[in-house]
Amino acid sequence: MDKIILEIPSDKRECEALEYRKDFKDVNSSLAGDSGLGDSENYKEWVRQKQDWSKELNLPDGFVPATTYFVIREVDDRIVGMIDLRHHLNDYLKDRWMGHIGYAVRPGERRKGYATEMLRLALKEYKKRGIYSVIVGCDEDNIGSKKIILKCGGKLVDRSEYGGKMHLGFEIELGDIKRKT
Repeated sequence: MDKIILEIPSDKRECEALEYRKDFKDVNSSLAGDSGLGDSENYKEWVRQKQDWSKELNLPDGFVPATTYFVIREVDDRIVGMIDLRHHLNDYLKDRWMGHIGYAVRPGERRKGYATEMLRLALKEYKKRGIYSVIVGCDEDNIGSKKIILKCGGKLVDRSEYGGKMHLGFEIELGDIKRKT
């Protein structure tokens, strides 16, 4: 796997971000973890919204502040994924074990280790912010996400039904972040 970095969305990535979104639509894949990019009609407005929300400005009722990142592969400067880091959880997110982190990997880049490294980078960001325990959730039938969460130190703390599907809630203690070897 090539090295990846986290980058705040900006206007300079518009064409590539729209191509990223199209890749999901082309294979009828959900854009979960895209922080609304899939539903946005105007990319520049979406970027401004993400900037506002990371500063706790103009949040809709029931939303929490979050910082959204594109995940960039350094070797070719390509978006390989997105990750959304919620600054804290509200009751809605806690009750459904939706957690602190939402992420997605571009369909053609899956199964290459990017999601695991994305989660590790996200956990480091939380630690920098003084948050030492995060909640991460996934659907029970999402074997890939479950393996990634466990590999990054996740401990299963809940299994519950939401929206007709079984959902798993994991806690990751950040003192136990596994180091990349």
